[in-house]
Amino acid sequence: MTSTSIPVRLTLWAKDLENTGGFFRSKSDPYAVVQLKKSVVDDVEDLGTTEVIPNSLDPHWTSSFNFDFEMSDACSLKVSIYDKNSKGKSIKDDPYMGGTVFSVGTVLGKRGNSMGKRTRSGGTIYAHIEREEKVGRFLFQLRGIDLKNVEDALLSKSDPFFEISRQVEGGDEWSVVYRSEYVKKNLSPLWNSTKIDLDRLCGAEANLQNVLKLSVFDHERSGKHVLIGSLETTISELIAAKKFGGGGDAGNGDGFLELFDSKSKCSGTIAVLQARIAGIPMKPAEDIPEVDVPEEVTRPTFVDYLSGGCELNLCIALDFTGSNGDPRVPGTLHYLSKDGSLNAYETAITKIGSILADYDTDKQFPVWGFGAKLQGEVRHAFAISSGEAAGINEVLKAYRRVFGTGFIMSSPTDITKVVKVASLRANRLYAEATSNGALSYSVLLIVTDGVVTDINSTIEALVDAKDSPLSILIVGVGQEDFSDMHYLDKEGNITFVAANECSSQTSYVKKTLAKLPDQLVDYFIGKEMYPPSAIDATDEDLDVEDVNEEEDVIFS
Repeated sequence: MTSTSIPVRLTLWAKDLENTGGFFRSKSDPYAVVQLKKSVVDDVEDLGTTEVIPNSLDPHWTSSFNFDFEMSDACSLKVSIYDKNSKGKSIKDDPYMGGTVFSVGTVLGKRGNSMGKRTRSGGTIYAHIEREEKVGRFLFQLRGIDLKNVEDALLSKSDPFFEISRQVEGGDEWSVVYRSEYVKKNLSPLWNSTKIDLDRLCGAEANLQNVLKLSVFDHERSGKHVLIGSLETTISELIAAKKFGGGGDAGNGDGFLELFDSKSKCSGTIAVLQARIAGIPMKPAEDIPEVDVPEEVTRPTFVDYLSGGCELNLCIALDFTGSNGDPRVPGTLHYLSKDGSLNAYETAITKIGSILADYDTDKQFPVWGFGAKLQGEVRHAFAISSGEAAGINEVLKAYRRVFGTGFIMSSPTDITKVVKVASLRANRLYAEATSNGALSYSVLLIVTDGVVTDINSTIEALVDAKDSPLSILIVGVGQEDFSDMHYLDKEGNITFVAANECSSQTSYVKKTLAKLPDQLVDYFIGKEMYPPSAIDATDEDLDVEDVNEEEDVIFS
């Protein structure tokens, strides 16, 4: 893990999947295989496989997948769903039910860091990405005692399993975070011991008093599991129940947790055989004098602000000064090739703009030009599209169309106007967001072929923009000597990168974006504005995108 990467966790669920179970089976038994592809490497990493959900076309897997996220590395996740064949020996024997590809940045940029994507074969796959807090793990083992038998057959007994769910913030809904194995025909089942990341149960602050729901079901092959009973508890209560519960001895009722069925009648008890927390410091012994120690505040991350609903807003400014060369001549920086190859400006828009666009909620980008003469006047902040461009492809189209407007490439190289316009826009969006209890941060991507003409006025404009919720990324293209531009890096919210000083396109993309996450965090901390609680969005609130036929190429 690099110094700029953040550990994150992926969870998955799906709805309305295609049934590949065949005539003699009621429904499919889906499981998901997850792969990760980063732009900086050719290899595909296998993150793992979920558990199998029997007889369900709407599986909600409790398995999670951890990986390191870095904004400057555009990474994608491929999710492939298969129907478990009981006679199959490998994945090759399992029917394919559908799949899709998620951009990590796109998921993080959505409400609640969650989104859905339709599959070609039908159904929708949902992904949620959250920061992995690493605040410890909860190790526990449960036993049921005298559970109610909910089987209809006279001589049969229930096959109990349990789920643990945490409450969705701001509502009455619950989200399943763990599901046990089922124990066949046993009303006093002993379930396997297990461990769960504490933040999945208690949130980022590992609040041991957060309410959890423990639900016990009778497993049914049809997938229509029957509720035996449920109870609400906390981690603290489970630990206390272990301490006083006598190890699950049925003769000792102290410390047992009572289950209640849908009619609020007792339907059995739960004994806690193991319950402890690992991976976080324990409280000092009572005989050690207490010492006042300042409370340590964990620095929030870029992902924390996105999880709290902070919106990123991208705007783009392009250099049309005469030093770029005649755009009709092959080899010049603005030359529009007929064979589809990208020029230096198109490359910067595509490589950098596409990554930033993932985090922009509405995907609407203002695009400005500077350094060209329009109607006899040199302009340094003119719109090159009618309104905002809807997506990076529309940015490219607007860029190409501007050469048919009859403008004249001129001079000098002056970025002060676009900086001021972007700063005013960032302040306006920030004011609108904060008035609604949200946060907003903007990014201005400037692509230029030369050193700014008036250094003093440029510094003045950048200093004026310093208090705005704005990062300014300046990319130098072409073979110009950009050594005089590196002084801009001294400003906290500015990044300057010369493409000709980097070993590869990947290198200059990473350098351009490397400081942005910390710039955003530093800005809000400087304003003493910490990320709101992570947004928990229901499926109805989530964006669902259609199939993108081009995405599988990433993994081919």
